[in-house]
Amino acid sequence: MEINSSLSNINTAKYNPPVVQSNLSENNGVPVNYDQYVPGGKEHYTPSPKDAPKVFGAAGAAIGSNVGKATLPLGLGVAAGAIASSLFGPVGIAAFAAVGIAGGIIAEKKSHAGKYAGGMAGGAVGVMAGNAAEKINYTPSENLASATQNFSLKTLFAKLKDLNYTSSEPISPKEKEAVKQIIQPGDILITNEDSEFKFEFIEKAIGLSGNWVHGALVKDKNTIIEMVASGYREVPIDVSLNENEHIMVLKPQYKNPQEIEKTIQSAQQHVGKPYDSKMSLKSDDKLYCTELIYKSLKDGAPAIRIEPKSLFGFKAIAPDKIIESPDIQTAFSTGSSLLHNYLHKFA
Repeated sequence: MEINSSLSNINTAKYNPPVVQSNLSENNGVPVNYDQYVPGGKEHYTPSPKDAPKVFGAAGAAIGSNVGKATLPLGLGVAAGAIASSLFGPVGIAAFAAVGIAGGIIAEKKSHAGKYAGGMAGGAVGVMAGNAAEKINYTPSENLASATQNFSLKTLFAKLKDLNYTSSEPISPKEKEAVKQIIQPGDILITNEDSEFKFEFIEKAIGLSGNWVHGALVKDKNTIIEMVASGYREVPIDVSLNENEHIMVLKPQYKNPQEIEKTIQSAQQHVGKPYDSKMSLKSDDKLYCTELIYKSLKDGAPAIRIEPKSLFGFKAIAPDKIIESPDIQTAFSTGSSLLHNYLHKFA
């Protein structure tokens, strides 16, 4: 195993790391704590009433784009049902309405017309509401103002068209260096990238935060083990640092280096396996990202407690449940917020 040389340098005592959050301040090149973190930003931002139109505009665009996506299929369904009623009476309404809705869904997926129209209309209404709020000296929170400071109706349509657009800043060089300084074999990286929102809203809908969506296990100072859409992979840590806008370093409370080694060996037993898109814990034939971490820890360090999320009898391991473990401590975090991350897609 390549990990033995790395393990010899590990402090065998239980970790008791300080929580180190970005924004970064100079302290011999190492990040230090801030009393308050601004999600999605690298500097503290002082809000004023002038930020209200941008905050309301971005929020309006976010709401409008989603309403628009639903309105086009429903509108076509209602129209088809009305036509069917006039031609065939009540009997044809349901069938033609279903056809209209299905056609609307297909049309929306291909053209995104509802999203574009709803987003632009929502953004315009939001700006008007923000102008009214500005007149009464309403000052948005620092976090909202920071996340939406780049909002503009002039550039909104281009942002709506770019499905991968985000104004979230990438992990900074100083943050990357901080992560590299503190990680050790057996640590866990919890990450989030803001270009797509495939899992965030699903997590939110089932009672989780939606702030974090991916996890990886640190093999050594330079390499991580993770499950991605293409399956099991071992990649340089720089891949994760460059792919994401948000990162958290977690340190499980291992009892000794042998537990760390066994945990990593357990993870490596799954080399070559595909990704489990059904998120099932019942089988090891396929795994998803946090399932790999959960099962590797269960095998290598069984005293570390991670409670699965249960919903209608279905159990899954979400990043939140790993973060919440009483036996796992946060050593570093850039912070991540579902609301602010999403608003960055419109600002």
